[in-house]
Amino acid sequence: MSSPVRIENAIISCFDKTGLDVFARGLVKAVPGVRIYSTGGTLKFLADIPGMKKHLKAIEEYAEFAEMPGGLVKTLHPMIHAGLLAEAGNKEHEAYMANHGIKHFQLVVVNLYSFGAMKKKGFEAARSHIDIGGPAMIRAAAKNFMKVAVLVSPSQYRPFLESLGDGSCSLDARFGLAKQAFAATAAYEAEISDYFGKAGL
Repeated sequence: MSSPVRIENAIISCFDKTGLDVFARGLVKAVPGVRIYSTGGTLKFLADIPGMKKHLKAIEEYAEFAEMPGGLVKTLHPMIHAGLLAEAGNKEHEAYMANHGIKHFQLVVVNLYSFGAMKKKGFEAARSHIDIGGPAMIRAAAKNFMKVAVLVSPSQYRPFLESLGDGSCSLDARFGLAKQAFAATAAYEAEISDYFGKAGL
């Protein structure tokens, strides 16, 4: 089985930024050399935290691909998903990563657009705020829990930081987080399915 994984590269992209400043400061304290890749409003939020800029890199700069207007496409890119899905110790995966300059990611911190809040504003607001990139990253990270930890709620921030110790995340912790992640995406899809099932055009 997989040994503890040290957090070296993290993706942080959150709609709900509750507690994110405290989490980010705690993460760089626990893992001083961590590199944080982020997008849009989250990137700006993190950049405003004193001392945080040296840890940050824009995902569009890393991927060398600009975000689509309106933020419709930010993280749906092989530079992101190969970095999440590549399996540790797989020689073919390692060669692919090296050939394309892709980083391994060990942590994903993502929460989703609030579909519940948007549906109160009408069908079009709800439809246009269905999160695509977020669930894709969450599912990729949860699938590859053997090397990736995934956080989907601010309530997980403190326990995760307290569990890091030397900057590494245990297999038991990663598997537990993966279970919670799949439950979160399942609930999100169920809410959308229920809404669409009752809606009319």
